Amino acid sequence: EAVTSLNEEIDEIEKLAFDFHRSDEFDSHASEILIMRVSRIIRKLQRPPLQVLEIKIISLVQFRQGLTKENVDKSTFSSKAKDSDFLNRIRAVVDELKEEIEIARDKKFK
Repeated sequence: EAVTSLNEEIDEIEKLAFDFHRSDEFDSHASEILIMRVSRIIRKLQRPPLQVLEIKIISLVQFRQGLTKENVDKSTFSSKAKDSDFLNRIRAVVDELKEEIEIARDKKFK
């Protein structure tokens, strides 16, 4: 099912984000991959078959900003502690998006 696959991909992106933001040094390749994968998820949610879920644009913006707005540029990068507010925000936006997807799926397909 497309939603299950999407949720697995979101989990992978969350792990990538944690690994990137917790690393000791800035990794430009990891930064580019993180940004690309976040964009890819957003595009998937905006085209068939997942567009029928009608995920709110604000949710997609919050997801993107939560994972890539800060700390993805070499000039501003700093390693984040695993219990930092920064990483807690990532957890929150990931959980919120996944919950919205699940609720929308249940409304549309059950």
